[in-house]
Amino acid sequence: MKSIVTILAVVASLSGCWGRRKPPEGFGYPSGEGGGTGGTPAQGELLEDDCSSSADCDGQPCVEVTPGGFKACVIAPIEATECTVPEDECCTTSDCAEGICVSSATFPWFGPGEPAPFNLCATDLCSVDADCSYEGEICAPAGTMGRPVRACVATRCKVSSECTEFGQGACLPVEEPCSGDILSLECVYPEGCRENEDCGDDAAPFGPGEYFCDAGACAKVLNGVQCE
Repeated sequence: MKSIVTILAVVASLSGCWGRRKPPEGFGYPSGEGGGTGGTPAQGELLEDDCSSSADCDGQPCVEVTPGGFKACVIAPIEATECTVPEDECCTTSDCAEGICVSSATFPWFGPGEPAPFNLCATDLCSVDADCSYEGEICAPAGTMGRPVRACVATRCKVSSECTEFGQGACLPVEEPCSGDILSLECVYPEGCRENEDCGDDAAPFGPGEYFCDAGACAKVLNGVQCE
């Protein structure tokens, strides 16, 4: 059971651009750094999961994704309550020897040929940053960065003080432009973006159902992410 979760995590670490999918309704993902409802982000609009304290999180914890860095509300994944397809590995969490029973759709998918959702027993994929395979990855807390369990996430920064190459930037979660899932923590600079919506209506690169990114997407440039 853990092997399929590991495969999902490996695919989630890739930055391919083959399709567009949002996480299922009810499984949120954050952006912004410590903004909460009273802060002002460096770029883009705050999404609902930004926080400065647990008071911003509807009763859920507000945690640092990296020490001294970006803060996010912990979003509890929606656990499965029944089996729906033959591929399901569990119907409810009680079927799991460890972990929780969730839909595979709660994990990001950045590759081609995304499988139809099925239930699986999900356990933490890491405990500390040293457990991660690639340089710069962090072991993100469960329920943050769009991951239902602790999982390795790519970073190019850990705190905003590192983001000075092109002026004062901010270290923020950035969406992969095709899938809409959170890809990594990046330095975002003035006039930059964290998601395609930051690029404006005249630059919107595609809509649901299209399978490529046109010019004008929220593309990786300048060691961060900027609208072209």
